[in-house]
Amino acid sequence: MKCNEKSLQKYLNDNDKDAAVLCALKMLENQDISVVNLFEKVLIPGLINFSCGISKQECMWKYKVRKLISNSIINSSYVYVIKQKKKSNNIKALVCCPLDEANEIFDDVVNDYLILAGYDSVNIGAESNYDEIENALQTTKSQILVLAVTNPMHIIRAKKLIEFLKKDYPYVKIAVYGPGFDLEANRDQLEFDYYITNYQSVLKMEVK
Repeated sequence: MKCNEKSLQKYLNDNDKDAAVLCALKMLENQDISVVNLFEKVLIPGLINFSCGISKQECMWKYKVRKLISNSIINSSYVYVIKQKKKSNNIKALVCCPLDEANEIFDDVVNDYLILAGYDSVNIGAESNYDEIENALQTTKSQILVLAVTNPMHIIRAKKLIEFLKKDYPYVKIAVYGPGFDLEANRDQLEFDYYITNYQSVLKMEVK
């Protein structure tokens, strides 16, 4: 099997899950690509810039297939996250998505970024309500919470959640990540400490 970024992209475009997953893992095993570059050069752009130029119905199901294949690759590559992660910085992090945010790609990605950077990070996943988040914060004693949002329509949910957190847990730093925050006008509505755009921005955070 031929495996490089171009062939992996073809497997993704062809909805060939088996070939795409095997190709990605082969590239990681051969050190032809890092986990970060796999995410930032192939998987994330493939989701954000997805287009198919055909009927809306066909585009919708093909995007879902792409998302599922990408999620399989992300989960399968976790062993390489462990191998490539930096020494622990002894900082605890919590990752979540607000209510109604059901996309579990970007929270997984940013959670892996945090682990790669040396954080002790826990991802509690999509559609997390305030009680779940509060309990997780108290249990894990996290110093930073990262909120992942894909759909800009969920910014209001994110805003309310951040307001509650700032009031009840003022010592917890708040970071945001995902396409939902791409527009500056959306970010301007929120009171957060860090805006994560990629792995390098995680490395630049100074959390105490």
